Amino acid sequence: MDSINDVKSMVNKLIEEHSDKEITPDTNYKISGIYMIYIDKLTSDKMVPIYIGQSKDVQKRYKVHLSEILSLNRLSYENYYNYFFSKSNSFYEGRFKSSKIFKFMVENSYTLSDFRVILLEEVKAEELDGKEQEYIQQLNASFFGFNQLNSFLAAIKLHHLADAEIKELDDFLRLVQEDIKGIYSYYDYGFTRFNLEHSFLKELSFLSELNTKISDTKLFKEVNLEIKELLTHYRLDLQIAEIQQLEKKWSWLREPYEVAVGEYNKAFVLLANQVKGKFKELQFYSKKAFENFLYSIVRKRKRHLKVSF
Repeated sequence: MDSINDVKSMVNKLIEEHSDKEITPDTNYKISGIYMIYIDKLTSDKMVPIYIGQSKDVQKRYKVHLSEILSLNRLSYENYYNYFFSKSNSFYEGRFKSSKIFKFMVENSYTLSDFRVILLEEVKAEELDGKEQEYIQQLNASFFGFNQLNSFLAAIKLHHLADAEIKELDDFLRLVQEDIKGIYSYYDYGFTRFNLEHSFLKELSFLSELNTKISDTKLFKEVNLEIKELLTHYRLDLQIAEIQQLEKKWSWLREPYEVAVGEYNKAFVLLANQVKGKFKELQFYSKKAFENFLYSIVRKRKRHLKVSF
């Protein structure tokens, strides 16, 4: 496996060789091809700040990437961190390249002028997937850079299928094995640890829904064991067990909770009808006043709503 310095050297060479193919708001690369996002300072000893991507319209994709970064740039870092990274149920959970790129830029005091994109190669549309993987593998972008784990991306595609052949699922399981090896090797590099905690598949039961025979195969059993060993090694098995316990408690509370919500909604509708009838009797037809009065009874901001009424 290439060291981080080897990859940095390859990236620097690509930047030098393709410096005349930088993509900016003023260029017009409306072509199919492979591109590389990079932060114009390769100074970290734990990160190679690159992202390898593909598009049938590279210029259009560049505009999407840039707009994502600009949107994030409008947030304070505190708000950004709380929204994207601090909660397990946050909108992005830090899974996507834009949130990773922005996090890296902010924490290292980089600016938008350091955000660069170059066209690596013009490629026919039908060859994009294969060529993109060549660059990702060559530069180890899923472990040193911002790219996502291949097994995670492949799982997204599988989730859209109604069924699958054993061979297709075997190919997926081999991707999982490759990612497991990469996680062990590069745990302290790039976003590898973050990807393991937030994106890596912790169980494979969904494969049985695509093909019931897969769970009986030797490869499936091997990969399941390797996943368990990986999670135990990095002590994620304890976190998962805790989450499962919470899910059990929630399952036990869900039915009475839903009954209570249903009863509350019925009572609220009854109250609303009664208030509406009284307002009509008093010939008081302000919708805003009706809402302020009604919600002053059931919401936390009672005093504010009463004053508004």
